[in-house]
Amino acid sequence: MYFIKELIEKHKFLMICSLCLIIIYSFNGVLISSLVYYAGKFNAHTSLKSVLIYLVLALAAWGVIYFAQFLLSVVQSKVIKEVNISLKGEVITNTWFANGKHENSADIISLLMNDFKLLETNYLTEFFEIIENLFLLIVSLAYMLILNRLVALVFIAFSFLPLVTPILFSKRLNLAASNWTKKNDALITKVKDFYQGYSTFRTYGVQKRIYSILYGRVVDVEDGQYHLSVRQSGAQLAGSLVAGIGFIVPFSIGCLLIISTNSFTFTTLLAIFLANDRVISPVMSMVSSFNQMESTATIRKKILQIINKKPSLYERNDSSSEPQSDNEESKFEARNMYFRISESKSISFDLKVNNTDKILIFGESGIGKSTLLKTLNGDVNADSGNYIEIKNNDAIVRNPTEDVAYINQNPYIYKANIADNISLFNSEAQLDKLKSAFTEARLTTDYELSDMFQINLGENGSMLSGGQRQKVEVARALFANKSLILADEVTANLDSENAKEIRNLLFRLSQPVIEVAHHYDINDKRYTKIYNLQNNGTLVQIK
Repeated sequence: MYFIKELIEKHKFLMICSLCLIIIYSFNGVLISSLVYYAGKFNAHTSLKSVLIYLVLALAAWGVIYFAQFLLSVVQSKVIKEVNISLKGEVITNTWFANGKHENSADIISLLMNDFKLLETNYLTEFFEIIENLFLLIVSLAYMLILNRLVALVFIAFSFLPLVTPILFSKRLNLAASNWTKKNDALITKVKDFYQGYSTFRTYGVQKRIYSILYGRVVDVEDGQYHLSVRQSGAQLAGSLVAGIGFIVPFSIGCLLIISTNSFTFTTLLAIFLANDRVISPVMSMVSSFNQMESTATIRKKILQIINKKPSLYERNDSSSEPQSDNEESKFEARNMYFRISESKSISFDLKVNNTDKILIFGESGIGKSTLLKTLNGDVNADSGNYIEIKNNDAIVRNPTEDVAYINQNPYIYKANIADNISLFNSEAQLDKLKSAFTEARLTTDYELSDMFQINLGENGSMLSGGQRQKVEVARALFANKSLILADEVTANLDSENAKEIRNLLFRLSQPVIEVAHHYDINDKRYTKIYNLQNNGTLVQIK
C-alpha cells in the first residue's frame, strides 16, 4: 500500500483531477448504446431540426468524452512521472550514500530501468485501470437498470456463463500442457546429451539404436502437441457455444417482452445489449489488473527495502566545496583506534601525522593494512577511537572523508575527458586549479594542457596505462585540496619504471602521505616514518 499512499498523499490535486476525468470518460461505456437508443426513436414524422440537434449533441458528447480521455492520459502520465522521480530519487539517494557500500551497478541499472518499468506498467498503470473500470461498470450498470431492470439482470446473469468454460476445461488443459512440456524437456535433454556424446555411440556402434530413441522422443512430443491442440479446440468450441447461449437466450427473452408489452421496444433491447459488454468486460479487466499488481510484490518489496535504508553519508558535506587553507599549520592524529576484522583478529593503533610526513606501513599479506587505511578514510568504521585534526594547537574531531584522499592500486576512471575525471564533473571548476593539479600530478609528461578537455579516457580508463591512471587519481586529490593522501598498494600493478615514477610523485607532494605497500625500499630516506603492522594487530614504529 506504500505506493498507493505515495500516489494519493503526495499528488492529491492530480489525483482529484484524474478522478473527475475518469468519471467523465466512464460514460464512454454507454455512449454508443445511448446514440442507438435515441436514434431508434426517429420516424417519418421526426423533424430535421431534431435530427440536427441529435447530431450536434452526439458529436459534443463524443468530443467531451474522448477529450477527457486525452486529459486523463496526460494527468496520469504526470502522476506516474512524479512518483517515478520521487521513488527513483530515494533509491539513488539510499544506494549512493550507503556508507560506502554500493550495490552492483548492473543491479542498480536493472532496478531503475527494468524493475521500475514493471512497477509502472503492472502496478501504477493497473491501479488507474481498476479505478477506470470500476466507474465504467457503475455507469453502464446503472444505465442498463434504468432502461429495463429485468432484461438488464438477465443479460448480466447470462454474461457470466462464459466464465464457466475455463473452470471446466482448465484442469484438462493444464494436464495436457504439462505432459507436452515434460515430453518437450525430455527431448531437449536427450538431443543435447546424445549429440554431445555421439563419439561414444559411434565407438560402440549403437548409432541406430540411439537414433530410434531420439525419433521416438520426437513422436512423443508431436503426439503431446496434437492432444493439447485438440483439447484447446474443444475448449474453444464449448466457449463459443456457451457464449452463444449467453447472447441468444437473454436476447430472446427481450423479444418476448417486446411482443408482450408496448413499453419495451427493440431499440431498448439493442441499447441494453450494447451496454452489457461494458459491465462484464470491466469486471474481467479488474481481476486481471489485480493479478498484474500482485505480480509486482517482489519488486515492490525490493524497492521498499532500499527506500527504508537510512544512509548516514547523505548528511556529510561535499568536501570539495570546503577546501582546506594552504596557509594553516595542521597535523593529524588517529587516537586509540580499534576495530575488529574477525572473531579472532583485531587491529589497534595510534598514528601521528605531521604536515611533511611521508609514512610507510608494511606487513604480511592479508594482515589488514588496507583495512587500516580505510578506517582513516572513513570507508570502514572503527569500533572505537577518533580522527583528530590539530589546527593552531586546537584538537578538532573530524570526519575523515573531509580531509583524506584515498588512492588504490586500480582507481576508477570515468568515460569522460581528463578535466571531468580530475574535477569529478564539477562544471564550476576553476581552470587555474585544474591546470595546477594536472601539472603537479605530472600528467604533463603524457598530455598537453589543451588535452584536458579534448581527450576522452574511455570506459574505465581504457585509454590509459597503469601509471597514468594513478596520476589522474593523484590529480583528483590535489584538485580537491585534500590534506592527507592515503596510497594503498599504488605500485602493485605497475612495472618498475612506472612504479618508480609514481612513488617519486608521491614524495614530491606537499601533503603528507601514508603508503601501504608490499614492494618498497625500507632504506629509502625519503620516508619520514615507517611502521610494521604485526600479526597480533599492533602497529609498531620502526623509524
